[in-house]
Order: sequence, then C-alpha cells, then structure tokens
Amino acid sequence: MAYDTTVHIGENSPEQVAYKLLEEIAFAEGKSLRAGMTGQKADRAYILSTYWECWRVVQGIGSEELDDFDAAPAKIETAPAKRSATGN
Repeated sequence: MAYDTTVHIGENSPEQVAYKLLEEIAFAEGKSLRAGMTGQKADRAYILSTYWECWRVVQGIGSEELDDFDAAPAKIETAPAKRSATGN
C-alpha cells in the first residue's frame, strides 16, 4: 500500500485555500470572523460547516448540495432576448 507523503506548506495548501474561500464567503454573507470586523458575528456552527464545504470544494469533492445531481437546484431560465426590428 502506497502512502501519500506530500506535504503542503504555505499559502497554496488545500487547507489555506479553503480558509481563504471561507473568508470570502463570510464577507459576501456579511459575517464577521474576527473582532474588529463589521457584520454579524459568525458562530461556531457557521464557521465549521462553511469551512467543511470550502475544503470539500478545494479537494474536488464538491459541496453536499451538489453531490446529488437530481437534488441540485434547477437552472433558472431567463427571458428570451428581444428581436430587432429586422426580425433577427
């Protein structure tokens, strides 16, 4: 049995990328991860579940909502484009 001996150090580790993604998502959702940040303070459950989702995405596993393709939200249809006066 082969063992994975890869060591990820620095800013390109999957864990670091997942954490940066967590920070971006928290910002977009108006959540504060640290003292001095604006927004509603994120609770433990939010931080852990959001980081877990981010880590799964970085690993290429995907988020739990998208693992089951049949349960994924349907694509939103947009209104057809208006035709020009020439009928094209």
